[in-house]
Amino acid sequence: MIKGIGIDTIEISRIDRIFHEYGDRFLAKVFTPWEQEYARRWKAPDARLAARFAAKEACMKALGTGWSRGVRWKDIEIIRGAGGQPELSLHGEAKKRLLELQAEKAHLTITHSREYATAVVILE
Repeated sequence: MIKGIGIDTIEISRIDRIFHEYGDRFLAKVFTPWEQEYARRWKAPDARLAARFAAKEACMKALGTGWSRGVRWKDIEIIRGAGGQPELSLHGEAKKRLLELQAEKAHLTITHSREYATAVVILE
């Protein structure tokens, strides 16, 4: 049974602008150390950062909280599964909300083009 669905699309240029304006402060506030390291492995990390930003937003929508109820950016971490696919790892208030919803699985898909990054989260 589906417990929540969330989707988000963001312009990659928006994340690029924020990153260039705030630098490491932005990264430290929004992304876990693993997410930062992963993005920096790529020649153009902005698409990877934007995709993970969209995934965090989509997850909040699926959880039904938005950025309220004490959920922080880094409570939602986008990791790589055994096959290289993106997976959600929830911590703190995000994990607490997942348990409240009695969701057993969290599905994530992310994609990006030259201009946009999109993520979909389904909780069941």
